[in-house]
Amino acid sequence: MNAAARLMLNLFISQELQKKDTWKHMTTEEAIVDGTLEYDVTFLIGKNLKELHAVGFLLARISPVLEKYLNNPDEQHESGDRIFISVPSQFEYSSIQSIVYFSFGFKPKVTAKNLFNMRAAALHYCINPLYENLDNMLSRTMSNEEHFCWVLHSGCTLMDYDVVTKCLELFETELDHRKVIISNYFLCLDFEPDLCFLLRTPDLRIERDELLERLEEWANCKEDPEESLKLVKLFLERNLSHQTPRTTPQKNLSQREGRTEFDLESLPDGYAKKPDEECNCRDWLDFFRLKKPCG
Repeated sequence: MNAAARLMLNLFISQELQKKDTWKHMTTEEAIVDGTLEYDVTFLIGKNLKELHAVGFLLARISPVLEKYLNNPDEQHESGDRIFISVPSQFEYSSIQSIVYFSFGFKPKVTAKNLFNMRAAALHYCINPLYENLDNMLSRTMSNEEHFCWVLHSGCTLMDYDVVTKCLELFETELDHRKVIISNYFLCLDFEPDLCFLLRTPDLRIERDELLERLEEWANCKEDPEESLKLVKLFLERNLSHQTPRTTPQKNLSQREGRTEFDLESLPDGYAKKPDEECNCRDWLDFFRLKKPCG
């Protein structure tokens, strides 16, 4: 990833975070700064079990999941008066730190590196106000043409159905297609499914010659530039000439909780399997699953 692009993205997120209307769902009480508070909970994070201390009653106030855990003696791992909580391996230290900050009424330190993971942690512990704040931040980021492709690529990589769906709807209806395609993060997209999603957009608003030139730049960033360019040109020939409007797919969250495995062999028939048939990449969204916040 281009270092300058990463710097601009972090600067954008930092500036958005400072706006008064960005962080709408803070706790109603003032931030508690009291040296007499007892840090009676310790999160154990990562393979090395790095410790992060917190105040139990503040955590219980913001999270029904943590409240249930802290009030259930059968689930507690106590050492003296301290309660230890083992954090699932997918969550980073900064994400759990954001939860502790939020329990005190402080804004967490949000960056491009931790935004998605922090949002997932808030979802896991059912901290709805924090999740809504981070989701609002993500929506603002995807609404910026320069950073849109970063959000789309991250959503596809993490198989986040909601984020990918929002990205595609926003791209079709509101964003300047040309600005998105000439952005730095466009070069970071994978062919499947990221780039396919964008190229299947009805009425792509960019000159074909400029699009092909940009796709050549995209291909040159891949391990096999020649094969990548051949692949994308073939895709354009078979799909852009007979596009049909897409409809937003319906989510079915009742079949299985959480996220499914992204199995290429089980994807709908399309370009990779039957070259003579049209590739409907939007159908791949049926394979993205993400539970909603509690409540």
